[in-house]
Amino acid sequence: MCDRGDTNCRSSPETCLILFLNKSWSLFKINELNPLDQAKWSACQLLNWRPAMGVSNKTRRDVTLSRQAGFSLIEVLIAAAIIGIAAAIAMPNFTRMYIDYQARATASEITRHLVLVRTRAMTSNQTLSVQIVLVNGGVQMTTTNLAGAPALQGLNRIEAVQMTTLTFNNGGLLPNGGVVQFNSFGMRASVPGTGVQTITVGGTLAGAPTTQYLINIAPSGTSRLVRL
Repeated sequence: MCDRGDTNCRSSPETCLILFLNKSWSLFKINELNPLDQAKWSACQLLNWRPAMGVSNKTRRDVTLSRQAGFSLIEVLIAAAIIGIAAAIAMPNFTRMYIDYQARATASEITRHLVLVRTRAMTSNQTLSVQIVLVNGGVQMTTTNLAGAPALQGLNRIEAVQMTTLTFNNGGLLPNGGVVQFNSFGMRASVPGTGVQTITVGGTLAGAPTTQYLINIAPSGTSRLVRL
């Protein structure tokens, strides 16, 4: 309906009808545009949220990094070649270190055994002899009294697979070995008389001798280990 205060409505019914239709059409257009604007806003929201609906940039970056994290066959072969060369260079050094370690351990055990034999000779008031021989990949030590009876129980053999040298300075009464004797006073009674009796222990690598260790047995019976 027309506004009663409108002067055009007072003129004629036709003019009032036209004004009414114009106002109705304007209201219709406004009401129709609002849903369109809402639809446009919703579409913009969908476009803005598009990365969340599909694959995000972070996900694509993670996939790319995961593909680049592996190694190619050429890289693996190069790394294996480098490791092989390093091992070939270091292996002789490791072998030499192991032989040197075994030589020192063998010489230390022989020295300890000589100290035990000397102590037993003094405590039992008898002369004892210890026979030391390198045989079958080990050092065999046999302790007896003058009657030939065993006089010391316990450690009698040292495993020494890498040892190739066991030399006495008195020429050795046995192949690859010799005898050390202590009297009841703890003094050394074996040759070479008043001099120092020595036992050389060591190994070889590629035909060349490795680090050698020397056991010195003084006439007083004391034993000392020296690295050559």
